[in-house]
Amino acid sequence: MTAFDAIILSGGRAERLGGVDKGTIEIGGRTLLSYAFDAAAEARAIAVVGPPVERFGVISTREDPPGGGPVAGIAAGLKALAGGVNRVLVLAVDTPRGGAAIPDLLAAVEPAEAAIAVDEDGRDQPLLGVYKRAALESALARLSSPDGASMRSLLRRLTIARVPVAAGVSLDADTWDDVRRLREQWS
Repeated sequence: MTAFDAIILSGGRAERLGGVDKGTIEIGGRTLLSYAFDAAAEARAIAVVGPPVERFGVISTREDPPGGGPVAGIAAGLKALAGGVNRVLVLAVDTPRGGAAIPDLLAAVEPAEAAIAVDEDGRDQPLLGVYKRAALESALARLSSPDGASMRSLLRRLTIARVPVAAGVSLDADTWDDVRRLREQWS
């Protein structure tokens, strides 16, 4: 498998979930963070951006300021993984089946600058993607600030391979109804 580093984004506000730490939500008897660790298990290095994580070999970091959004989280993760390999997996902590897409995303990133999942409804899922480090760093440098920046503004000038994924692979836990649906799939 192609070498890659991983950024697990675990620090969102989770407003529609009452502010709960998404990584601690249990699905199928396991936390969402544990599924993310499994998905990123082949990574050379892993940075978790969000609440502090104590796990051997994992870098725990936080975006500055906390709550700055996914682009700020990606910037913090890249900084924590300085000097890493050319490919970087970006994975939202709340996509427990996202690991199924990683081999296809790694294969599709050449010759593009990024490969992102596309769900069964045709929507881009940039928080389930593999990015070339240099392209991501350049895209971040073009922003006035990563704090509050949109993923669309970050990705605007990147050449992107869009990778369709199977139904349910990109399903995330943004609301309690989403959590219920995920739990039903595991029962």
